This record gives sequence, structure tokens and C-alpha cells, in this order.
Amino acid sequence: MNEPPVVEQMILCDEVRVHPGKLKKWDIIGLVFRFRSSKKERPIRMPRLSVFLRLANGRGEGEGRIVFVEYDTGRPCGASRSHHFQFGANPLQVYGATFAVTNCKFPRPGYYLVEFRYNGVILADQLLLIEE
Repeated sequence: MNEPPVVEQMILCDEVRVHPGKLKKWDIIGLVFRFRSSKKERPIRMPRLSVFLRLANGRGEGEGRIVFVEYDTGRPCGASRSHHFQFGANPLQVYGATFAVTNCKFPRPGYYLVEFRYNGVILADQLLLIEE
């Protein structure tokens, strides 16, 4: 039986580290809600963005990815690599997943949605402001 997970948390940040010696504990470094480019070039390049997801209640397996979408137009402008998820039989099990996206390209300043898509369906999103 396949059932998509519930996204309990979606956090945009600079880096995610597994806390030493603690299973199921993560350190979130540098929360991100906007990015200001130091260069006047197009597309605007963000060197790195990490997206941390805390997932629960998933069953079976599936593919997840992060997709960047222009807020005004709804057009996708970039995506992460796909991540394969294998959920166990325990619905109370909590899973942590980190997507590290490098060299993100945004066509222009403005708001973007950072979406988590699981088997092609949007399960969560966060706003990201890109400034010049």
C-alpha cells in the first residue's frame, strides 16, 4: 500500500547536520527566507539552498523532489534531483529528509515558491524572496 507522507515541517536553510550521537535530531543552520545577490546578473544565482523536511505517516515508496516556481506566473524555473523514499510499516515513524540544491537559478527578482513534490503532487511549499 502506498500513501504519501504528511509534511510536518519544511525549512529552508543554509545547511542541515545530523546532531552527533542523537538519532532523529538535526541541527538547522542559517534559516533562509530571502536571498540578495551581490551581482547584477541574470539569471540570479543562489549558490546553495538546503531544504529540510520532517515527514510522517508515509507508506510504501515514492519519489520526491524540490521544485522552484515563479510565484506570479506559476512557471517552474528549477528543481533538485529526485530522492527515493522507502517508508516502513510504522505510521508513527518520523523521517528526516534533506535536499541540498546547488547553483539555483532565478530568472528575475521576486517571490518564488519552493515546493516539495512527492510522486508529482505538491505536498508543501514555502515562499522565498529573491532580491537584487
